[in-house]
Amino acid sequence: MLLKTWFSLVSVILVSTLAVLLYNFNFTLLYWISLLVLIIAISMQFIIYLEKTNNKNHDMQKTYSDFLKRKDRQIEELQLKNNLMFKTAMKKSQADIELAELKRKWEEKMKEDTV
Repeated sequence: MLLKTWFSLVSVILVSTLAVLLYNFNFTLLYWISLLVLIIAISMQFIIYLEKTNNKNHDMQKTYSDFLKRKDRQIEELQLKNNLMFKTAMKKSQADIELAELKRKWEEKMKEDTV
């Protein structure tokens, strides 16, 4: 925010100085040098502003890329947890089935022993 305000302030000062210079322009060497210096300053300020904006866009792209990588990693972790939970539930259900069969066999054996 401060950088944006700074560039706006410098831009207004440079453009207003250029307008005043062109309004009172005399064809002397000092005026030509002043005009050249102001044009170079405005150009450099514009180039720096564009470079800052480009860097900001690059940083945003990098941040978005990092976000996508983190999201993919989280999705993979969730899939691994889901697979682990599914396998655990499957083993538990198989163990429950085996336990039910053993209990049924034990009850049948107990009935045979009592008869």
